[in-house]
Amino acid sequence: MALVTRCSSWDNTALASYLMLYIILSASASNSNTVLAVMCWTITRSMAKPILCALSLLALAACASAPVQEMSDARQAIYSAEASGAAQHSSATLLTAQHLLREAQGYLESGAYRDARRYALDARKQAIKAREQATRNAAFPSAP
Repeated sequence: MALVTRCSSWDNTALASYLMLYIILSASASNSNTVLAVMCWTITRSMAKPILCALSLLALAACASAPVQEMSDARQAIYSAEASGAAQHSSATLLTAQHLLREAQGYLESGAYRDARRYALDARKQAIKAREQATRNAAFPSAP
């Protein structure tokens, strides 16, 4: 993302405002070729403070959203592990992944999104590990 600015004068608060705006927009932009044209004139400190507060609240609200994608990723990884035979070849790791997903669901329902996200990511990692172990164990079965 490119930032194009045309400014007649800057003060430190205005610079911080536009820098924060640029960081938020560049983090949320899905197309890296997007050009953000920012036309500015002198922003007084009285205008910059409310802008910074609004941008800070917007950034916090984006971070505190429900981990829908992480939960979905964890479920899909568990389904994939089950399909690869993890229940037979790597049951302990699969059970750990399922337990972590249930914990994540509990945190999600209680509104603890940060914990739900963390548990969902851990569940996904364990499910991937279970799938890899199951694939490896199915390819090279141990001798009886």
